[in-house]
Amino acid sequence: MVLVQSVSAGHGAAWFRQGWQAFRNAPGLLIGVLLLWLILAIVVEFVPLIGPLAFVVISPALFGGYVVMCRHALEDGQPALEQFFAGLTQPGQRGEMIILGLLLLVAYVVVFVVSGLFFMLTAVLVLGSVPWQTLGELQSATPQDAVLTLGMLVVFLLTTLLGVLLFTLLAMAFTYASPLVLEGRAGATAALRLSLDACLRNILPLGVFAVIYIVLFIIALIPLGLGLLLFLPVSLAAIAASYGDLFAEAESIA
Repeated sequence: MVLVQSVSAGHGAAWFRQGWQAFRNAPGLLIGVLLLWLILAIVVEFVPLIGPLAFVVISPALFGGYVVMCRHALEDGQPALEQFFAGLTQPGQRGEMIILGLLLLVAYVVVFVVSGLFFMLTAVLVLGSVPWQTLGELQSATPQDAVLTLGMLVVFLLTTLLGVLLFTLLAMAFTYASPLVLEGRAGATAALRLSLDACLRNILPLGVFAVIYIVLFIIALIPLGLGLLLFLPVSLAAIAASYGDLFAEAESIA
């Protein structure tokens, strides 16, 4: 039985230190597999219509494989390429990983539909049929037009906030679900519940993690984006470290 654990806020920073240690243990493999992942994404995107949809479906398997590979780099120093593809090659987990991928695809569709409907409904309620005013037109517009234009900005802001909220919940549900399914610790739907529960119970450490993530991401973009070759594997390894902290087997803490 998998149990969700609550940890202190300081773990958010500690996970990045552990991620750095995992990267130091296998830098070549972690960067190489990340580039392979990118190439695979580009190649699949060239397949009309089916390609992007298929990549979404297999993404949880690849993400989970990378997280498990990072765990091996951190814990026993024995990461391997086959771990990255384990979600697609192991018969025992492949079916559940595909189900998880299909659920992710459906979730994307739901998020976009809900966001679109919210935008249209809010626009109708706030603006009616008033057209958009450009900044140049706004200077000579009537006060009423200016108010309605600001109303449009409010509509965009509210829609953006809703989208951020929905995608945050999506990330909370799927981030840890992938390794949970890949390691055979839960089925697809149970893993989603466990992942969401873990994130909701650990808002503070994950908040610290998110702040550090954003700061490091911005820094990584400065040198022509080359810093991403270091940032991405380290941050993914940090997620692997957090996964190890937030989930335990019942007998291991009894």
